[in-house]
Amino acid sequence: MIRSAKFIEFPAPFDPAYNEYDPAPVFKKQFAFEKVPEKAELICVALGLGYVYINGEPITNDLFNTPCSNYMKTLWYHTYEVSRLLRVGENEIAVIVGNGWYNETLKTGWDFDKAEWRGAPKLLFALDLGDLKILSDESWVVSREASPVVFNQLRSGETYDCRKGEKFRLFGTDGYLPVKISENMPEATLRECLCQPIREFEQFSAVATFKNAKGNIIYDFGQNISGYLELTLHGEKDAVITIRHAERVFADGTLDHREMDGFPFHQGHDFQTNRVILSGGVDSPLVRFTYHGFRFVEIEGECEIIKIKSVFVHQAVDKISDFNCSNELLNKISLCGDYSVWSNMFYNLTDCPTREKLGWTNDAIASAEQILMNYDSLPLFEKWLYDLFDEEREDGNLPSIIPNGAWDVTACTGPLCTGFVFKIPWKLYEASGNPDYVKSAYPLMCKHLEWMYKQRTSDGLIGYGLGDWNGGDDEKFRFNSRKFVDTALIIEFADLTVRAAELCGEENERAKEIYEGLYNRFFEVFYDRRADRCTVNTQTAVSMMICLKKGGATEGLAAQLREAVKDCDYHHECGMVGMQYLVPALDEIGSPDLVYKILTAKGYPSYSYWMEDGATTLYEMWNTKKSANHHMNSSAVAWFMKKLVGLSRKEGTFGYEELVLCPYFPEDMTFCEGNFRGIAQARWKRRGDKIHYILTFDKDVSVRLRSPDGYSVEGEMTEGKFDLIFTKKH
Repeated sequence: MIRSAKFIEFPAPFDPAYNEYDPAPVFKKQFAFEKVPEKAELICVALGLGYVYINGEPITNDLFNTPCSNYMKTLWYHTYEVSRLLRVGENEIAVIVGNGWYNETLKTGWDFDKAEWRGAPKLLFALDLGDLKILSDESWVVSREASPVVFNQLRSGETYDCRKGEKFRLFGTDGYLPVKISENMPEATLRECLCQPIREFEQFSAVATFKNAKGNIIYDFGQNISGYLELTLHGEKDAVITIRHAERVFADGTLDHREMDGFPFHQGHDFQTNRVILSGGVDSPLVRFTYHGFRFVEIEGECEIIKIKSVFVHQAVDKISDFNCSNELLNKISLCGDYSVWSNMFYNLTDCPTREKLGWTNDAIASAEQILMNYDSLPLFEKWLYDLFDEEREDGNLPSIIPNGAWDVTACTGPLCTGFVFKIPWKLYEASGNPDYVKSAYPLMCKHLEWMYKQRTSDGLIGYGLGDWNGGDDEKFRFNSRKFVDTALIIEFADLTVRAAELCGEENERAKEIYEGLYNRFFEVFYDRRADRCTVNTQTAVSMMICLKKGGATEGLAAQLREAVKDCDYHHECGMVGMQYLVPALDEIGSPDLVYKILTAKGYPSYSYWMEDGATTLYEMWNTKKSANHHMNSSAVAWFMKKLVGLSRKEGTFGYEELVLCPYFPEDMTFCEGNFRGIAQARWKRRGDKIHYILTFDKDVSVRLRSPDGYSVEGEMTEGKFDLIFTKKH
């Protein structure tokens, strides 16, 4: 039915320029019937974001629809049952549509203002009432003047005019104009979005209030989040109240936007700023078309603040695993990871909710394992995988951010980003047991692998990307050769392509050739066989070599990695690539104690260093500068479950029906407990040299016990329950 509807828009020439007055159009349609139908199914595609009201009532609590996409290729929609909102006689539909990603007028380094799809906000609508069908067409009317949202840009802010308020939801169309039928719309595929919607969650009251050096009021809500404020204000009519959001403040209380509100992020427009125009009465302005990353807000303008709370807004993805232990630092890291992951769930995994809000694929690769383990996130990743397929280029290259506007895909790209097409489908297969994720991505794997291989230089190596990104900016981080990192990544991707071919029932001789050629050249250049050492003596390099090497780690490489950790006083010296290999490499060589030391280290660089800085989310940079809400450094949280709780998926299996129990017991921890995806619950407690470990698990789950090094084990192992005593050997 939705395919019979027409896109409609406000009847004015499209102005692509940035304008501070840019009302969100309100579309209306009136209809009547004598009997309310038993079923009423509604579909709405708003380009960019829309909210639907029937007889003044919202049809849903869902926010920020329509989901982002490459609008030239795919248009996502949701389906709603709305018969409860209908009534006998006259009815009215009102839809307010904002710019969203579809019409970004902002000048930023990511070029969404140059996107091929850009245009005026549009509406595609269908309401199936049985015998009566309400479709968006020439019979609708529209108004910009009736709209209370007089400015909206998703990555800048929103201005709400309380003098108009929510009057547009009242019955009536006086002053409305006939709509314009949109022209030259692309033949995009309409897809129903089955992943979880975006909604409001926790609310936070201010933990501190003070005036800053500018004389403006600062509210500290104590928790960094993605979202907006819930406000009730009173002040003089026509007064403008300016609300600025930030993750940090300087000592004088002014907002700290260092390296966030300048090039390439935002140029010549407001950053994380909302405005409210007061009516003269008691006002409760709404926020519809923007969200911010913030802990602090600055309010400028004279008014009485009757109510103020911060509202955590994110995709409604449930947490399905839990972790708790006697080490409060690890509990804090886990909690900060939760807030960072949720803050960046907006129909893709964004890098941050502040300066960019972009679906950076390298961040997702880094954290995918723990997100799939700890959250009901398969539907989100599945939706995002479709978005990836839409970004395929004729030459086989891929962008670093998905969806992508008009940004040059060769800029800031590289294997750590575009490896998404290889690693994410395999992660989804491992988590779900469904091979279709890999099979659907396989053709693009082949095409992109070939493109990557063509980037070889005369030495037979590849190095065109960001390398071990976010490795630090001072002497504490040793330089990792970009050719080492990128070539190592592509060797892994070639291997995944070979395995994907086998899954599809075929052999890929070309992928095998690329794998063998790069593998042999890589070890010829970077591996000293006589000394049994990696020639690049960094944690990242040695870890990647251990994970890549056929037959696993050698004694020399294992010793070299232990030395590299010890030489850094048991701190990491890795960027976001190295951290993904350091932890599994240390586990492979039987050194979980070194992982624990790294994750609990004090001082710079460490997670503890962030916590001492007051972090309530995970930062982007280890030096505490720049953005303070990134999920990419949450990858370590997976290790908490796999080693401290001790539960992991059996290697070589897909899905979570076969688990391995092999915990690591740090000397300074007295207890640990975890709920593994709701299918297994474990708790251990230290009693001198003994550990009492109790595990219960579902009847359709099998668990294999592998006693950790240095411990003997005894106890009862019955169907669905292990009651064990681990005794330390002397």
